[in-house]
Amino acid sequence: MDCIFCEFVRKRKVYHKKGYPFFINHETKNTISFLSIDSPVNDDAHLIIIPKAHYKDFHQIPPKILGELIDHVALAGRFYASKKRGYNLLLNNSRVAGQFVPHSHFHVIPRKRADMIKIEVWERKKISADDFKKLSIATAAEFKRHATNRK
Repeated sequence: MDCIFCEFVRKRKVYHKKGYPFFINHETKNTISFLSIDSPVNDDAHLIIIPKAHYKDFHQIPPKILGELIDHVALAGRFYASKKRGYNLLLNNSRVAGQFVPHSHFHVIPRKRADMIKIEVWERKKISADDFKKLSIATAAEFKRHATNRK
């Protein structure tokens, strides 16, 4: 397996790309957080929060670890809120959705007013109220079948 996040967890890698040192920001039994070297604004701490075990996709994470991961993400949110900051939570699941490291992870991106970070940049599709209603009903039915089949 060629996963930089797993290498960090196992302490086999102590540097990010370009020689930036790797430091654990916070650690629990099953999760760690650390700074991303790809911060959209250089003077802020854009955190990455991961499960220590390798799960490529978010939906593969077992419930117990998932709960701990979400608690870790919430702790990061409370940290930024205590500094009177907003933040974005971002999880890209699969390459097609922008996931470049194949290890499920959250980005917690602190925000400032007028920071020029553009998270939601897609063009919104025009849809009629009737078509929206049909799509909502169809999606809810399909989702319900999926949820029922899991039990």
